Amino acid sequence: MYFMRRRIFQKILFSLIALFLFFSFLIILLEFIIPSKQDITFGVTFSPSYATYLGLDWKEIFQASLDELKVRHFRIPVYWSSIEPSQGKFIWDDLDWMIEQADASGAKIFLAIGRKVPRWPECYTPDWAKNLSTDEQEQALLFMLEQVIERYQSHPSIEQWQVENEPFLNYGECPSPNHNLLQKEISTVRKLDNRPIILTVSGELEPWNRSIRHADILGISIYRQVYRQGIGYFSYPIPASFYRLRSMILSAIYNRPIIVSELQMEPWFFKSFDQFSLEERRKLFTVSEFEKRIEYVQRTGFSQVYLWGVEWWYAEKKWQDESLWNYAKTLFP
Repeated sequence: MYFMRRRIFQKILFSLIALFLFFSFLIILLEFIIPSKQDITFGVTFSPSYATYLGLDWKEIFQASLDELKVRHFRIPVYWSSIEPSQGKFIWDDLDWMIEQADASGAKIFLAIGRKVPRWPECYTPDWAKNLSTDEQEQALLFMLEQVIERYQSHPSIEQWQVENEPFLNYGECPSPNHNLLQKEISTVRKLDNRPIILTVSGELEPWNRSIRHADILGISIYRQVYRQGIGYFSYPIPASFYRLRSMILSAIYNRPIIVSELQMEPWFFKSFDQFSLEERRKLFTVSEFEKRIEYVQRTGFSQVYLWGVEWWYAEKKWQDESLWNYAKTLFP
């Protein structure tokens, strides 16, 4: 019995080693022997609340993104706490304005809707909804989704709907991930509109298959430099071909397109940005690093990439350093 167990263990171990060596060979092959230099359509994530946090006029940045950068693809988060500050009373002015500007410029948008959407603290539950029971809060969330879709589904600029942001990743000031609620949200969106649904995942921190099976399009985030307590700043030692190979396998299995919904193009701050000096902030993200990350994402093989940080580039421009903003101008038609 001992020897039989030992043989089984050895077979499993050898199989795992063989798989590891096989995938390592594929990554090396893709990274160095068959490199990809993909033509990319770039877009940006735009957050009015983050622009305001930086002390800027968010409308000015959005208009400059359209007119100066010539951005024609936007991901825009819909903050539940902003559009429904009182139960059943919706304020649409800011979203209306952005979508109207996009319509006039021929730009395309996908709205990120749900409780958890891009930018810290990730979840934007209104204060009034926090006092509801779990069932009541879920119904209020689904009602909000219905209102957003019914209001904007007639706009030609809306291409897709992103439902939640990285819904299976336990991150931010949020409740625990809830698969059943996510299914209800997806069903609500599909009932009202036939545009594709995007689900997103962390490219580094979670499996992709849980989300891709429920989505029409999978969006992944790619982060290059992060901060962890006790470690400090560090860069992920992940070759571009890792994302390329992973995408090739899952696209083949699920027959779904995969895009980069969030490519880190700004500094990672572990405390309020104004607690860093201007020099410290600029050392954390330079135009040279901007160029390196564009070259990196070109080797991943993705054809559509949404950049994260347009508000920061404009802030730097306001602070007398236009290098990030000017380099970004070269990326858009």
